[in-house]
Amino acid sequence: MKHSTGFKVASIIPIIPLLISSQGTDPYLDPGTGSMVLQVGIGFLFGGLLALKIFWNRIITFFRELLPKGGKHEEAK
Repeated sequence: MKHSTGFKVASIIPIIPLLISSQGTDPYLDPGTGSMVLQVGIGFLFGGLLALKIFWNRIITFFRELLPKGGKHEEAK
């Protein structure tokens, strides 16, 4: 079965005039923007802490395997 790209192109054509229009707009930050940015930052922080908690045993195991057994360097006899 051949896939046609006609539908994809036809769905993009109406968007092209919006992308090339030359009307300028004034930037505006809504008063709630700062609150939203703060919430996103807090979300990333707690998401990172949750990921750290979930993978904590893997992290500890990785670093324990890097250290020699017994925690001290064994002297050669």
